[in-house]
Amino acid sequence: MKSIVKVDEEYIKTFLSESKYRVAYIAPGISEAIANILSEKWKNFDPNEVRIILDISSDICRLGYGTAKAVQLLDDTAKKLGGGRLVCHQEGIRIGILISDSRVCFFAPTALLIESGTESSIRPNGIILEPVPFDVLKEIGLGEKREAEQAIGLDKVKSDKITAVIEDIKQNPPQKFDVARKVRVFNSRFEFVELRIEGCFLSRHKVSIPPELMGLAGDENLRNRIRSTFQLITGDEIIGKETEVTENKIKEFRKKIENRCLGNIDGYGKVVLRENKDKLNKDLENLKKLVADYQKGCKGKTFSKYQREY
Repeated sequence: MKSIVKVDEEYIKTFLSESKYRVAYIAPGISEAIANILSEKWKNFDPNEVRIILDISSDICRLGYGTAKAVQLLDDTAKKLGGGRLVCHQEGIRIGILISDSRVCFFAPTALLIESGTESSIRPNGIILEPVPFDVLKEIGLGEKREAEQAIGLDKVKSDKITAVIEDIKQNPPQKFDVARKVRVFNSRFEFVELRIEGCFLSRHKVSIPPELMGLAGDENLRNRIRSTFQLITGDEIIGKETEVTENKIKEFRKKIENRCLGNIDGYGKVVLRENKDKLNKDLENLKKLVADYQKGCKGKTFSKYQREY
């Protein structure tokens, strides 16, 4: 028998099904298939030889460790059979422990939000030991003194807590895990980028010319129909204070950044590959310096010029 194994749902089902007199399941959550197996064991085993300890919360379901319906199935079975059968709660538990008679399996549970199951056998996440260490039995309540020595899972789950979790899940259901995983991979490769330069392009600013200056003061009909504007400056008219930067050069540099660092996803916008993010940030710092110098060059020039000329 192998000691280091890949523990997935099929392995857990087989491991627990082989138990003859003692079974324990300790993990963040549980699936309905595994809950069905434990329910059958509950019917046939001494209640003192069965331990089920879970983290009963809606977050566990949203992460994909298990389902609230599976917990409810166990709770219904416990109430139906009686005899001290209980589902226990341990907040924050993130390890997995399976006990089948004299064997124990320690494993790392997989959240379906993060990783899907795989058919590959080269991804071990569990270790089998036999016999079960005495301290482990004691701390989960299967030692000689049972609950008197139990260290985890001391909170006996009540039905209203399970009902509250189910209602919370209904109001805010988890994402479909296959879609969520794809989105996570999608987001890990690139980021969305919105690149804007606001208030910098003065050539876009225009002023209206009063009709009186166009010789239309006496013709009300023409005044209402003709609209004229005056462009304050052209794109190359003002240069920076310390450099030769102009409005057009800023536009060209921005275009260069977009071509070199950014891509476009139709219907979504521009993105940057994470591997190009440092390059983008460096270019943006240079762009900020150009804009700042251009701003210095603009101060005091535009309107004073037209005051002198007109």
